[in-house]
Amino acid sequence: MANDFNIELFYKALLEEKIMFSVPIMSKLTVSEVQKKLKNPNEIILTNSFIGRIWTNLKDSIYSKINRIQASEEIREILIGNKNGSISNKNVFEFLNKNIIKIENPTDISKAQKILSALKNFGIDPTKCEKIENKIFSLNKRSILDAASKTMQRNLAKAIVEHVNDAKKEDKLAFIKQKELIQTKDFERKSLTLSCVLKSDIGIGRPTNEDAEFVKMITVNNQETGTLAAILDGHGGSEVAKLIEKNFPEIFAEELKISNGNIFVAFEQAFLKMQSVIIQHLPNTKAGSTAVISYIDKTTNQVYTATLGDSEAIVCRKTQKGFKLIPLSAVRDWGSSKDAQRAAGDENSLLFHFISNPPPQISANEIKKNKLNPKDLRIKAEGNTNFQNVSRALGDLNFSHNKRGIIQKPKITQFQLQEGDRLFLMCDGVIDYLSPMKMLNAMSSEDNIEAIAQNLITNSKMEMGGGFGDNISVVAIEIT
Repeated sequence: MANDFNIELFYKALLEEKIMFSVPIMSKLTVSEVQKKLKNPNEIILTNSFIGRIWTNLKDSIYSKINRIQASEEIREILIGNKNGSISNKNVFEFLNKNIIKIENPTDISKAQKILSALKNFGIDPTKCEKIENKIFSLNKRSILDAASKTMQRNLAKAIVEHVNDAKKEDKLAFIKQKELIQTKDFERKSLTLSCVLKSDIGIGRPTNEDAEFVKMITVNNQETGTLAAILDGHGGSEVAKLIEKNFPEIFAEELKISNGNIFVAFEQAFLKMQSVIIQHLPNTKAGSTAVISYIDKTTNQVYTATLGDSEAIVCRKTQKGFKLIPLSAVRDWGSSKDAQRAAGDENSLLFHFISNPPPQISANEIKKNKLNPKDLRIKAEGNTNFQNVSRALGDLNFSHNKRGIIQKPKITQFQLQEGDRLFLMCDGVIDYLSPMKMLNAMSSEDNIEAIAQNLITNSKMEMGGGFGDNISVVAIEIT
């Protein structure tokens, strides 16, 4: 008659109700076997004629007992780690209410939600249930945010290690060491002031400036939550970079609201939605844009940086060992193992090595084995002979290759800003031409932030010389 619950729990429920059945209910058991199972031969045994009526009257109660017993044992397992000895059935709800704050594991939060759902089935005050539901929601949100924060912290560590490893010997000292970063984590949280400067130059050897940049205040639910700053390094035209400049701040604010303040999720979803907007408004464009976008939380002074392509964000900080650079961008290009594997992991490689004409196809294994320069690697467009250097960007609609080609997944980092820091967002027109030590010298000067931004552009143009160069764009933010 009832085969959807555990027989042992069923017997416990019967014992609590002080009822036994003279015919099998869970399986083909004789009366004596049922009595033996219950281990209580003194209980009343109902005759067959009463079974239908008694079952109808008591089945809901028995189901409730089973749910309650199971809930109490699951709660005990989650919170105490002891499967033996059920909590008093009358106190299951109170126990959950008192101890819910102890739950941290996401799996246990999910169990707690199921337990609460079971508890609702046997007469718990709905207003009390709502209070626990709110607690579970807060715990779940905190768990998700903690997981996202750990991912962003790992990405930050990767960014620092990768920049140090890629730097020449004389430039390695420009970067902060991981242990030095740990020593600078203690700070007095207070309201900080941001002084922002945007500079852009056509650079050398380019007929037009395809870059865009912005600094915008983000508002969620009519409250200012933080500042969003971006460098958008366009290629193949400026229309994609300009469309991102126009639409991304609003998209990000909406995603921040939808994600309940989960900045990691907000960034990832905003990039995907931005790509959809580009497809909708510029369906025939051949242009694209890399992006480095930083969100500075007004309350916590944390900076969250999403990097798509080869533009970068860097903090210049004064430490006990002098000024140091702190990279906030984990740059991914065709030299990165996962990106190379995506596009060139099988015999049908989409990547070409631009060292001769025509350029040969190249495999992911060859890229890794020979440590090839990412700037010499290109992906071929779908349906034509155009090539593109970046592995992650917005736009570039004919380079998707069913998600094997250029993708819109940013690498996101999290970092604690403090008074005296200087934050710089720069396109590859700076990154590719100024060495880390030359950048550090410019960023750490006693000039005001506007002069520093201009010096970065001027010095980059000088390094380009008279030949082929690039557009140059900088967003500089001084934190006081």
